Formats: sequence, structure tokens, C-alpha cells
Amino acid sequence: MNLVAEYLRRLSLGAMLMAASSLYAEPKNWTDTAGDRDWFNDSNWDPIGAPGTDDQVTIPAGTTCLVNQATSVDTLTVIAGGTLMQTNWSAKLTANAMTIAGAVQPVGPVTNAADMSRIWLAATNFFLAGTGKLEADGRGFDVTNQISYGPGAGTPDNLRGAGGSYGGKGGNSVFWGVSGTNYGSAEEPSDLGSAGAYGHSSYVYGGGAGGGAIRIEAGQAVLNGTVS
Repeated sequence: MNLVAEYLRRLSLGAMLMAASSLYAEPKNWTDTAGDRDWFNDSNWDPIGAPGTDDQVTIPAGTTCLVNQATSVDTLTVIAGGTLMQTNWSAKLTANAMTIAGAVQPVGPVTNAADMSRIWLAATNFFLAGTGKLEADGRGFDVTNQISYGPGAGTPDNLRGAGGSYGGKGGNSVFWGVSGTNYGSAEEPSDLGSAGAYGHSSYVYGGGAGGGAIRIEAGQAVLNGTVS
């Protein structure tokens, strides 16, 4: 057998297969025509049909798109002024290449663990542009009606409430308010942060919600934007 000829034959066949595969790739532009912001609603895309693994997805400025379950595409681009929201803890979004020039956010804050969500993006090549934002501030466990939520929620006292905990202890209050139980890892976060407590008998001083969770899996990553 002529090894050179066989190598060239296989190389040519591989190129043909790649070319054939690219025929199935399709640009998918988010329109939210149905007005429900649902990624999986076929009517919300141009051309019509929710994106598949070979599609090139664009979320334009002035729009918001909600993803509530895991999905994969070829490429994902969030234009500056556009927003992608992940509304479920397991709603991992995977692509060969991602460019985030707009915002990606989880839903929150929440009072129930069943409602938790996070930012979870996976890409071979991940690029966060200078205008891009991964925003999880205050999207952990909430504090409402003088009740602080989360496994590490702070306890109140008569002046100022104690801080919530996650990956380290929150601060104690001036008097008897004690920070919540420490849980989770600061290096490998796998949960949401807990809320701080209210203080003062008239609840003048409100506690704050805990922080959200961000998980990025990337072969190569460039972070020029904001991660918070």
C-alpha cells in the first residue's frame, strides 16, 4: 500500500466530512417573537426552531433570553445590551466558542433551595469582552419579611444583624447576633450564599441577600469584562 496516498485519501475524506457537517450549521438569531423569553420556544428564533448542537446563536441588544435546562450549540454570542438568564441549577450551556459582550445572570435571590439557579457556561474557547458581565451579586438566598434564608443565614439582634456565611464565617453583630453556620468551599463553590440578618427591634436595618454562583468550564478563557 502507498502510505502517502492512503494518508492523503483519509485527509481528503476527513475534509469532506467536515464540510458536510458544516452544511448543517445554521445561524440562529434570538427574536423573542412569542414574548415569553423562552430559549426552547421555536417561535422565538429566526429562522424558526430552537437551536441545536450545530447552530450559531446570537442574542441581540435589548433582549433577554431564559434558559431553564441544559443545552448545546456550536457558537454563542451575547451582544452588548443583550441578556442571557439561566433559570435552573442544572441549566448548563455548552458551546465550542462563546463570546459574551452583554450580560449573563442567574435568577435570584431565592428563599427555597428548589428555586436555585447559577451561571454555568462551558466552552472550548470562552471570551468575556470588556462590556461583558457575569452577574451573580445578591442572587443567593434572600432575606424577606425579617426572615433570612439559607443554611448559613445570620441571626438578628437588637441593633444590627449578623452576616451570612458561605466558604467562611460571616461577621457577628454588635450584641448577640451570631453569623450563620459555615458551609461550602470558597475554592470550589457548589451552593448559594446565605443572607445576612435584620437588626434593631423595629427592623430598621435590613440584611442583604447572599451571593450567587458562577461556574465556567473552558479550554481557553479570556476575561476582559466583569465577574461579580
